[in-house]
Amino acid sequence: MTDSVASTSTLPTATVESSKALHPCFTSRTNVIQSGDQVMLKLPSGLIKMIEVKGEKTISLGKFGSFPSSALLNQPYGITYQIVEPTEPGAKPTLRALKGEGLADVEDTMATNELIEEGNEQQLLTDEEIKALKASGASAQDIIAKQIERHTAFHLKTDYSKEKYKKRKEKKFGRSFRPLAPTVPNLLSYHVDRQASYVMNLREDTFAQLLSFANIRSGGRYLVVDDCGGLVVGGILERMGGKGKIMTFSDSDSAPAHNILMTQMNYPKELIEETVKVLNWAESEEDWIAPEKLEELPPRPAFQPGEATQKIDRERAKIKKRLATKQALEVVRDELHLGEWDGLVIASNYEPYSIIEKLTKYLAGSANIVVYSPYLQVLTAAHTSMRAHTIYLNPSITESWLRKWQVLPGRTHPFMNMSGSGGFLLTATKVYADHKTSSVLATRHLDRAKASARKKQKVLEAAEKEAAGPIAVEGAISEDIEVAVVADEETAEERQAREDEEAMLNGEEVVEKEKFEAHPSSAPERMEVDSLLGEEETI
Repeated sequence: MTDSVASTSTLPTATVESSKALHPCFTSRTNVIQSGDQVMLKLPSGLIKMIEVKGEKTISLGKFGSFPSSALLNQPYGITYQIVEPTEPGAKPTLRALKGEGLADVEDTMATNELIEEGNEQQLLTDEEIKALKASGASAQDIIAKQIERHTAFHLKTDYSKEKYKKRKEKKFGRSFRPLAPTVPNLLSYHVDRQASYVMNLREDTFAQLLSFANIRSGGRYLVVDDCGGLVVGGILERMGGKGKIMTFSDSDSAPAHNILMTQMNYPKELIEETVKVLNWAESEEDWIAPEKLEELPPRPAFQPGEATQKIDRERAKIKKRLATKQALEVVRDELHLGEWDGLVIASNYEPYSIIEKLTKYLAGSANIVVYSPYLQVLTAAHTSMRAHTIYLNPSITESWLRKWQVLPGRTHPFMNMSGSGGFLLTATKVYADHKTSSVLATRHLDRAKASARKKQKVLEAAEKEAAGPIAVEGAISEDIEVAVVADEETAEERQAREDEEAMLNGEEVVEKEKFEAHPSSAPERMEVDSLLGEEETI
């Protein structure tokens, strides 16, 4: 059975480099099984078991059999293997690659299974006979063929029911498995089935959108807060191809427990140490001071008894190690504080806006901010806080939708069960805001209020001129002449811009007023607008 996935996830926007530029491990960790690798075995029942391929250790799959782990060395991923029991005493089981079966066309039929009554009495193959067949070395196909031969109502089944019957028996008697590479989608499926809370209920389509929104690319530099066991860091490292820099944060003095990244994704330790740097939240502060003052290495005396010399050497080695640790820590801190990071990715149980507020100052212009949470309410509060600041461009919350389909000839349909939600993503872009400027809505409303005040003032002046008599009229005429002379000095472009602005203000006054009331501007701008409106009402 093959599955097709319908998803709203988009293609990654990161630049794809040639395989020659990638770290060597990326060409082998998902292709060939090597010694020390973590391998995911998909059993006939559909369950996945994680094993380590090392030495001659025996891998037991329960009722499906056992085999030595060395039989998987240098074998490709994705091939279905059958466990072959030895015929000679003392020999070890071996593996045999099975050929893939194509999808056969099933003819449409109007037949049904309503007259078939399933029961043990229709399958005359007893448990003792099945055990005897297994002991004789019969394969799963042989046992299924025997059962079909003894089934009294098998010929009454439709073609669809016959295929389902065979699949069900293969899950029960099959002694085969398929090794899967520890890629991000496979690991997500494995951990969601076991304990979804360990990866914060993160789904594969949501994770694909997270990488896309964050614009993860080779050579990038990213700040990551990962509470998913290192799965997010591992996925970013995989998308980067091992080229770039990742800085993660921990709430303890020791390194975070990224078990998935360190033990299940088959990355070389030196690659992780070179690419991924770790700071705890206290060390990330710019005014942080080390708790202990490390002195310089004590001088080694020229002549000392043997025991005293060894004691001094041990003390020097300890201090030297602490000095090296401190120097490495200062390098990481300086790298963080220099800023210009390309993005911020958060998948944490902590309140997200407190993290965003703390780390935004280290981001470069146009850096992407992506926050994942399984709960909408958490992101809604952060979204509201981000909208109040001009440095966050277009903060928005999205939710992806995914449903898997069964794709078989004549039997294509969506699965009956699906996940209710894959979580939510809060995205924004960090920009360098000019605090002297105001929002478009506030500026338009302010200009509109000023224009309205000028109109009212002109009406009052005209009324005063009429009440003053001919002398005031002559003065008004002279003022109008002066205004006309000044207006003639305007260029054609200035005049056109002024006329367009007045037309826009007069035409959109009511609509923009409603928008402004729904989205108020900052406090100083609102105070100025309110004062003008108050003067207008007084007039």
